[in-house]
Amino acid sequence: FQQTNTVGGLIGSGTGGVTEALKRRVILPLSATSAQTSHVLGHELVHAFQYHMLVSKNMSGLNTMNNIPLWMIEGLAEYMSLGNKDANTAMWMRSAVLRRDIPDVKGLNKMYKYFPYRYGHAFWAFVGGMWGDTTIIPLFAKTARLGYDRALKDVTGVDSKTFSNMWKSALEQHYLNLGRDSVEKPVGHLLIHGKDNEEKYLAPALSPNGKQIAFISDRDIFTSDVYLADAETGKVERKLYSIVSNSHVDDLNYIESGITWSPHNERLALAITSRGKNKLAVIDVAGRVKVKEIEIPGLTSFSFPSWSPDGDFIAVSGQSDGQTDLYIYHLNKNNLLRLTRDGYSEIQPSWSPDGKYIIFSTDLPVNMDKPGNTGFNIAYINMETGGIKVLDVFQGAKNLNPLFGPDGNSIYFLSDRDGFRDLYRYDINKEMVFQLTEFFTGISGITPYSPAVSLSAGSGKIAYSLFTGRSYKLYSARTEEFPMKKISKDELDTRAAILPVFTGNSLAIVDNNLAAGMDDLKLPLDSLKEKPYAPRFQLDYVSNSGGVGISTGAYGSQAGLNGGANLLFSDMLGNNYLFTGLALNGEIYDFAGMASYLNQGHRLGWGVTGWHIPYRYSTLGYEYVPGIVNDDTVILDKFILKNYRLFEENFSLFGVYPFSQTTRFELGGSYMHYSYRVDEERYYFLQGLLLDYERDKLDAPEGYSLQTLNAAFIKDNSFFGLTSPTQGFRYRIGMNKYFGKLDLYTFLFDFRKYYFIKPYTFAFRLIHFSRIGKDSENEMLAPLSFAYPFLTRGNQYVPSTQDSTSGFNINQLYGSRLAVANL
Repeated sequence: FQQTNTVGGLIGSGTGGVTEALKRRVILPLSATSAQTSHVLGHELVHAFQYHMLVSKNMSGLNTMNNIPLWMIEGLAEYMSLGNKDANTAMWMRSAVLRRDIPDVKGLNKMYKYFPYRYGHAFWAFVGGMWGDTTIIPLFAKTARLGYDRALKDVTGVDSKTFSNMWKSALEQHYLNLGRDSVEKPVGHLLIHGKDNEEKYLAPALSPNGKQIAFISDRDIFTSDVYLADAETGKVERKLYSIVSNSHVDDLNYIESGITWSPHNERLALAITSRGKNKLAVIDVAGRVKVKEIEIPGLTSFSFPSWSPDGDFIAVSGQSDGQTDLYIYHLNKNNLLRLTRDGYSEIQPSWSPDGKYIIFSTDLPVNMDKPGNTGFNIAYINMETGGIKVLDVFQGAKNLNPLFGPDGNSIYFLSDRDGFRDLYRYDINKEMVFQLTEFFTGISGITPYSPAVSLSAGSGKIAYSLFTGRSYKLYSARTEEFPMKKISKDELDTRAAILPVFTGNSLAIVDNNLAAGMDDLKLPLDSLKEKPYAPRFQLDYVSNSGGVGISTGAYGSQAGLNGGANLLFSDMLGNNYLFTGLALNGEIYDFAGMASYLNQGHRLGWGVTGWHIPYRYSTLGYEYVPGIVNDDTVILDKFILKNYRLFEENFSLFGVYPFSQTTRFELGGSYMHYSYRVDEERYYFLQGLLLDYERDKLDAPEGYSLQTLNAAFIKDNSFFGLTSPTQGFRYRIGMNKYFGKLDLYTFLFDFRKYYFIKPYTFAFRLIHFSRIGKDSENEMLAPLSFAYPFLTRGNQYVPSTQDSTSGFNINQLYGSRLAVANL
């Protein structure tokens, strides 16, 4: 999925899917569970219909999308794919109520403060509940034309200020009347935290002895990295793993995967993406050896690694042919054993202290004869018999992140069975369940599927990630510190997960459709056909270049045309691109054309391009000449205009081979031919009156050809801020060979390093460029100089003559070799 060619740029591991605007294509991977895939697919299809509506309803095309804020776009996709009941969005809204920070409609544009997916979801749920879902399309369409202020007034009948007050009142009234204490009372002590909404502390992993804790954080701003801290004091000891220092690593799954410790507290393991493949990174905590990367055979992707108590195996939730099952990987023998094989999804595995069982979360129903709305259940598998037992606890809720207690007879897990997200304990022998926390917000990672709880069997400690104040903070407590409130296994109440206002009226189209399901849309197998992909070009984009114009006059020199068109074509997968451009700027001789083809269907990308480009410049001369007017000899003003045209024809081949997301090799060659045309125009004036005009084509300089071969090695592991790189490094090492009219080599070494020391970046650059060979100082080549402002500052204004005082000569600034260092 991250290697798709349908969209440009890099796709992070946190991206669940993409909808492309030009062809309205939806691109997404199969998620770890079918529930996640269904949600992402529904979300992206909403975007496809948003694009379609903006283009088809005479709203000036996709440009009107700029009038719609992101929170309206993404929030609508969330609302129409999830409905008005979602524990995760409700948790965000309860947090806003708790800190008295409910924004007005205008404030929602502060995306750095108010997450557009969650707040936009709540916005549309309020609109649908208050005015009915039939209001959605008119409000969205009118916002595209007029903006949300005018659209709210016209469609709902209230202005944005009144709307904001109504929304705030509905949120407060609903969530503060749920009967739960709005004062957060975390169990244990605050272990690790950052500034509100600036740093996230996720995926806690306590060492088996309870002395250290590993976690994932974005505290260095640009990347989410793995850190190690003291489990008692919370003092961060060091950064264990970073994609900045491991430039071959594309990403680590910080959202829906976790960290696992070896049983002897010496090593950590986590899922990463390296050189385009999912791998297991094993880190020596003591730092005695380098990180070991393991490619697990037979799995296209995996997550949630869990180390066995004997240290020989790592259990994972893995995908093969789009199906998610449980696997165990033998570290020493490098083989893989599949534990489950069914149409359900098994995620978040964890071992029992004796290694006889693996507990996990699954959408497998408790009773296969009555599947119903299963949500996610807790189950465990017997490693000797392979038998699976699904616990009959909170059916229909999301029961996730299960862990065996230190005694092996209890199970700790997270559940949203009452709309909140709290920690529970299940006693296996007594078949009783106890609620351990009662938070007004909830224990959570970025998504409900993020690992948010860790248990140390050796010390009896529990670490959990609490969402509060727009950030995620890590707390630690011993198992005996948690209160034990016995509740029924069937006790469900989802009021806290509802987004106000819920009226249950007939206009709740979204919720009614989601509740109806898709059973009636199942297709018979014989209606599905497999066809090989056949690429076919389709027009993506058309634009003009420089407008369109025409001029004419009494003489040919005064007539001209101006205009051009650019066209972009591609196939459905984005493997093939074709660009054509045509332009005319003056006479017919000033016609320019270009065509490029790019093939990205394989790892080796290649392309071909060709163009014809005229370069035109003129000189103007003046002289007095005798002439005869009405049989009288007079002196005429003669203007001589010479138009010089250099025509460049180019044909080039190029290829690029990526070794990783940050490293590539480039190779290319080109053939260029240059020819000239010179036209002279002569104008004769008498006292400002044009008397005569002449035009001739003159002899032009002889044309010539030039051929080049080029190669380069590039590595770019830099991370951008708002305007420039702020951390990491990048370099380019390249060589060109020129044949034909010129015979020389050029060499380039360009290295740049960026050091980020909050809040400053220090940038270093070293450039060396040289020309070597017979024609390295040929007058056809512009001389090299460090005096350009993009190389050094303050040297572009230099004396043009020799300074007798200092001995400076302008020629000292020019040459065939160049070296510059900047700090």
